[in-house]
Amino acid sequence: APLFITGDPIAFCEMLRWGIEVKPKAMVSAAVKLESGVKTMLENHFHCPVIDTYGSTETGPIAYANPDASGLSILPVDLFVEIVNIDGFPVAEGEPGEICVTGGRNPYLPLLRYRTGDFGRLRWSDSPGPDPAPRLVELEARDAVAFVAADGTTISPVDIGREIRAWAFVMHEFLQREDRSCELVLRPIPEYPIDTIAMRERLEAIFGHGIRIDVRIDEHLGENKPGGKVTPFRCLAQNIIP
Repeated sequence: APLFITGDPIAFCEMLRWGIEVKPKAMVSAAVKLESGVKTMLENHFHCPVIDTYGSTETGPIAYANPDASGLSILPVDLFVEIVNIDGFPVAEGEPGEICVTGGRNPYLPLLRYRTGDFGRLRWSDSPGPDPAPRLVELEARDAVAFVAADGTTISPVDIGREIRAWAFVMHEFLQREDRSCELVLRPIPEYPIDTIAMRERLEAIFGHGIRIDVRIDEHLGENKPGGKVTPFRCLAQNIIP
C-alpha cells in the first residue's frame, strides 16, 4: 500500500493492463514524456494526482508540470537553466532552443552548460500564479520508447539498461530496426574492456530467439553530435507501444 508511486509512462501503462489495485496519494512520472491521455487514464483509475516531471540522469529532477497546464516550473534552486541555439549561444527570453543546464548537487559530476538534447522555451517574467519560478513551455522532451520481443511482448528501455550496465562505458546507442533486429553501439572507457559477446547474450535472453542483435564498439561515438550527446534508445519497428 504505497503512499507514492514513481515510475515512467510505460510502467504505469503496464499497471493499468495488469489491473493493479492500489490507492496512492500521488503518482510521479519521469524519464519520458507523459501524454495527456495517459495522465487522464491514470488519474481516473488510481483516483489520485499524476505529477509529470522533467529531468535527466545527469541532473535529477529539473522541473514539474503545473496543474494549470501553464508549463513546467523549475524545481532545484541550485540548477541554472537556459535555452541556447544550435551554436550553443543563449537565445532571447521566450525564443525556442535547446535546454542547457549548469550546476547541480553532484560534486563528482559538475555540469557547465550541459546540453540536454531536449528543446523548449523558457518564460521568466510572466509566470502566472503564486509560483515565481521560471517555467519551461512547449517542451519537446524524449518520447516514450519501447521495443518488441520475438513473441510480440513489449520490452522497456529500463530492462535493456539493467543488463548493459554490468559493464562500464561512456555512452550507448540502442536501435531496433523495422525488421526488429537490434544494434547496440558503445563508447568504452579507456582501459575498461567490454565483453560484447556476453552483452549480446544478455540481450538475446530478453528479446528471445529469432531477433538478431549486433553489439559493437565505437570509440568516437557522439563526437559528431551537438554537445556530444546521442539518443540512447530508438525504435523504428511499428505498432509496438500499447
